[in-house]
Amino acid sequence: RGAGALFFMLLFMLALRLAAPLVFAREVGRVLWLAGDDARSGQLDSNMAANADGASAVISIIELRVRVVPPAYSGMSVEEISTDAPIRVLNGSQIEVVMQASGVVEGASLSFNGSINQMRSLGAGGFSGAFTANTSGAFEARVRADEGTTPAPIVRAVEVYTDATPEARVIEPASDQLLRSVPNAPIGVRWTARDDLGLAGVALKYIKSRGEGDAAKFSNGEVGIGQISRASGHEWQGAASLDLQRLDMQPGDTLVFWIEARDRNASANNTGRSASLAIAIAGQELAKLNLSDLMPNEIGRFLLSQRAIIMHTEKLHSERARLAKAELSKRANDIAAEQREFKNSFNEYIHVEGEGSDEGTGGAGASSIEEQVQAAEDERTAPHFHGIPEPPAAAPTSVKEMTYAIRAMWDAEDALANADTTEALKFEREALVRLKRAQSATRYVPPIVAQSKPVDLKRRYAGELDEIKTRLEKLARRPQSPASISVRAALADVYAALDDLQGTLNVPVTVRASAIGRARERSRLAADRLVKASNGDHAATIAEAAGQLRVVEMELSRTKVGGSSDEYSTRISKHLALLTQAASNLFAIVESSTRATSNDANSLLPTDDARAAEYFRRLAGGR
Repeated sequence: RGAGALFFMLLFMLALRLAAPLVFAREVGRVLWLAGDDARSGQLDSNMAANADGASAVISIIELRVRVVPPAYSGMSVEEISTDAPIRVLNGSQIEVVMQASGVVEGASLSFNGSINQMRSLGAGGFSGAFTANTSGAFEARVRADEGTTPAPIVRAVEVYTDATPEARVIEPASDQLLRSVPNAPIGVRWTARDDLGLAGVALKYIKSRGEGDAAKFSNGEVGIGQISRASGHEWQGAASLDLQRLDMQPGDTLVFWIEARDRNASANNTGRSASLAIAIAGQELAKLNLSDLMPNEIGRFLLSQRAIIMHTEKLHSERARLAKAELSKRANDIAAEQREFKNSFNEYIHVEGEGSDEGTGGAGASSIEEQVQAAEDERTAPHFHGIPEPPAAAPTSVKEMTYAIRAMWDAEDALANADTTEALKFEREALVRLKRAQSATRYVPPIVAQSKPVDLKRRYAGELDEIKTRLEKLARRPQSPASISVRAALADVYAALDDLQGTLNVPVTVRASAIGRARERSRLAADRLVKASNGDHAATIAEAAGQLRVVEMELSRTKVGGSSDEYSTRISKHLALLTQAASNLFAIVESSTRATSNDANSLLPTDDARAAEYFRRLAGGR
């Protein structure tokens, strides 16, 4: 029975194969050989292939978009950038970056100028990040994935430009003004201002100065800007006014004003300023000085300066043989500039004419060519006075010598400009000799006695002439106070110390020690005298002079007398300067240049107004 059933099954299978061979083969393979179902097998194969492709696919950045958001104050619109060109943004702008990537990535980062930030995931391979650009540089967008599949980062250059400072300009007045008096009407001021992003405000500011030098006083303020015409948010113009009377301007005062413009950037001090203009009110004209106004102590300071110039020239002259031509010319020009600056210090005492146009030369027909050549040759060989007028014949000796000294300084400067140290030394020494003569010719105490002695008419032809007293002699004379006597004696000691110390400049080394000892002793005596007189008027000035003399005394005790002339002159230059300054202060006290603030009858140098009034009253009354 079993064999029959098996035979029957084989026949049935054979019949199926003949009737439907494809179906038979598929079923036999599925049943006997355990083959998979066709539909499921295809789907499984497809999924396996997809997984294999996803694992081995290269990750890439599909798209990168940049969005620039400028600062709110700028008023600029947001800008979208999708090109590879460098990004130019305003300082403080926010840069937003959106990146789209394909493939399986773990994350993304955005870095700028060394700062790295993680980008926020947007899903489906999208990421976003942002940063604030304050300096130029480059940002880098990068994705994170398995090694070997990470794409190259995207880099973009960022150029940051700053907000430009506003520009301001004053149109009227066009230049500085010098007024004879304070005007009654205000002075109009027209201005313009502009900014690349927009203006926020404009102000008219000023500084007023009164006085000169250390005594000058300054005050500042702001004036209403007046009417404003806004052509646009970027450009304004307007008109204001300066009321000088309201600003309390007085003769001699100066007002400096300008326009300030501010933009809308509140986080920075972006303020533009126009050029300053000045309005000056003419003050009272001061009395002009001349050479006869120079005092001996002032000429003494000039002597020190000229000696220093001579020492510099002598040093250059001794070294010129081993100096290159360029170095020699440079050092000579430096000394020429020093001589010129010293010479120009006399400008306030003498009027030096500049080089003007030649008058009277006329055209070519005024004289023949030979005559013009001869005139030019005569001008070249004639003595050059450099425009300094010849002193009058009746001028004091000090004025004449100072004039000739200034001329010699001109010639020395010209010689130094040509690097001719031999000729320069000749003129420099001539200038020094002239200065010494001027100092010797200047009186230390100007004459104050009457030119004539009036005699009582009743006694002119009677009695003994020796008994006749002048009206000045009849006046009660006030004896000098001990303080006044001490100051005068101290001044004499200081002048003697100066002479001793100046005399050591051109003497052998062996003679210097004794002269320095004398100068030191005289400085000590002068200081002792001043200490005794420092309780009265002019106490501060006398104390200062005493202190300077104590310093000179101490420094002279430590001064080395050896060395070359240049080294020695350098060592004692400070001592000479202190002695000169002390002598100047004491001389001012003796000459009543420094007025005492006290009304005490025992002041050092009283002006004696009461005695003068009594004298002129008696003179008018004839008795």
